[in-house]
Amino acid sequence: MLAPRPALLIYNDKDDCCFKSYRAKPSVYDPIVPFYRLLGEESDFEYHQNSLPGTHNYDEDNRQAFYRFIQHHFSPGSVEDGRELHTKEEIRTPEELYAGLPEDNANFYTLAKDLLGGLPEPNAGRESEDLRGLLRAHPMRASAAVIGGAKEGDLQVAFYRLTLDEVWTVPAVAISGENATSTVVAFADNGRAALAESALEQIELGHRVLAVDPLLLGEAIPGEVKPYQYAQMIGTVGERPLGIQVEQVAAVAQWAGQEFGAGRVSLLTDGWNSQVVGLCVDALYPNLIDEVVVNNGLASLKDPIETHTDYEDKPALFCFGLLKHFDVEDLKELAKRGKVSE
Repeated sequence: MLAPRPALLIYNDKDDCCFKSYRAKPSVYDPIVPFYRLLGEESDFEYHQNSLPGTHNYDEDNRQAFYRFIQHHFSPGSVEDGRELHTKEEIRTPEELYAGLPEDNANFYTLAKDLLGGLPEPNAGRESEDLRGLLRAHPMRASAAVIGGAKEGDLQVAFYRLTLDEVWTVPAVAISGENATSTVVAFADNGRAALAESALEQIELGHRVLAVDPLLLGEAIPGEVKPYQYAQMIGTVGERPLGIQVEQVAAVAQWAGQEFGAGRVSLLTDGWNSQVVGLCVDALYPNLIDEVVVNNGLASLKDPIETHTDYEDKPALFCFGLLKHFDVEDLKELAKRGKVSE
């Protein structure tokens, strides 16, 4: 679509925001050159690499490259050499340039709030298969390796590394008393460490607690970049972070039911993201889950918008299309064969 129109691509050596030149040229510029060559206009597709200062900028070097490009294509034969020609009188202050916005100007928040009134849509599908499709959910199978254990008083502790479909790794710790007869899979928005008190309550009730950290929660948060950036990358290939979390927990629950001979297991959640994962697992696997215990949950999937929660803080909850079909009460209704307690 671009060729054979004149184009100039500008990239920076040490860009601290987006695309460094050493990555951009072979991926964005070089593959397009043959199209211009086929049309006999290779010289019209230009590339400028900025080294001074080389950061994320549109400073003098980059501007001059643009001036030369404009001269070459729109003012051929001009005697100008691309230098920046201006006087101090032409430079405007921020105050002079500030145009302002109307007090009632729409923004992303107000646009989102305006849309909430009609969601979920009355005629949208609300069956399990609709939910599975929205989550891009693909069932997984778990295998486990024991990596340690300990005995603390009357409690037996075992540490596991769970591998799901040879792709994902989920850390887990199982804690049980001497007479544990059932299993609770527990997970929290703030990681397993946030489950200490509620896990102890479950153990005292005679349950074995298997505490795990699904994708982007607790220890399963990659350390190199911010979690929401991984969520964005997952979205670029058509997957849903929420769907991956759901299938990870479902696979862990299936493994736990077999490993500990409990059959159906319960889920213990803490936090908004964990609650929605638990409800979705129950909705998609009604014969697997006995009960979902919810701590610190939300009342509606509209709450993240109503409370100005940033995508960066809860990326998995911003699952494309989910609120069009389901709210929290709809998920509970879909999981009605199990039991949800709060």
